[in-house]
Amino acid sequence: MSGRKSIALGRFDCTAPGDYEVLCLDPDKIRSSFLLEVSPHISAIKFLPLILGTIASFGMAGGGLIFMVVWIAGKI
Repeated sequence: MSGRKSIALGRFDCTAPGDYEVLCLDPDKIRSSFLLEVSPHISAIKFLPLILGTIASFGMAGGGLIFMVVWIAGKI
């Protein structure tokens, strides 16, 4: 099975935009066909409200759908 795999190579503190040079200390992990993508780290404290909000919104949408079906059926 082939596909793209993410390997965390380290932490980069890039507070300002610009050209950065990344040196590989472990060449066994890097191949010439690898693509390097530097993405911002999002802490769990900032990400958790998004997950909880998504779960709550699906719950409210599902509850509203059930309420609407029961209301249309004349049970309320």
